[in-house]
Amino acid sequence: MSNEYLDWQMESEFEEAYQFADLKHNGQKRKKSDIPYICHPIAVSDILCNWMVREDNYNEFSDLEIHHLRLVALLHDTVEDTDTTFEEIEEKFGENVKNGVYWLTDQSKPSDGKRIIRKLIDLHHILQAPIQYIIVKLADVYNNCIDIIDTDILFAPKYLKEKQQLISCVKQKIDNDYDKNDKWWRLLKYANETCNQMMIEQSKRLEK
Repeated sequence: MSNEYLDWQMESEFEEAYQFADLKHNGQKRKKSDIPYICHPIAVSDILCNWMVREDNYNEFSDLEIHHLRLVALLHDTVEDTDTTFEEIEEKFGENVKNGVYWLTDQSKPSDGKRIIRKLIDLHHILQAPIQYIIVKLADVYNNCIDIIDTDILFAPKYLKEKQQLISCVKQKIDNDYDKNDKWWRLLKYANETCNQMMIEQSKRLEK
């Protein structure tokens, strides 16, 4: 299979995933803003790409590995926030992408009780995920943190506190659970530190 064909195939799949996500999120806006929701999964996809092709890890990740996580990023909120089903994701984009979206989809329900309980259920879920999907989650959190104060200053302290718990738990996994010679471990460590720095900066803004 030629590189040209693979490039075309990946471009076609990415465009299909974008069109699918855009259709599913049609009419949705980012919280307390007029920004179309589709801008968020696009941004998460771009953040992942930038993290995976940094100068200090250039060529560590294959084009297919980057492509896979970008597809998952584009689709990561479709099941959680729209009428999309996991079966639909698998039919259109395959089992691997479906599995990625599953790990990025919160499992708690309103019937599970107070927000603190629901968020603990969701935290437990993502911490069981394969390492690459924890990285996608961190890209998601990073993008949310960028404008959380500007769009919802009242909710920002609660959101930052909840996500700091995620950062702390991921830090424990980084220290204890993975092969430190693995490229995914290095990327997870970078992503977690980058998110933590973003949260520190945003918390300082709240204090002003």
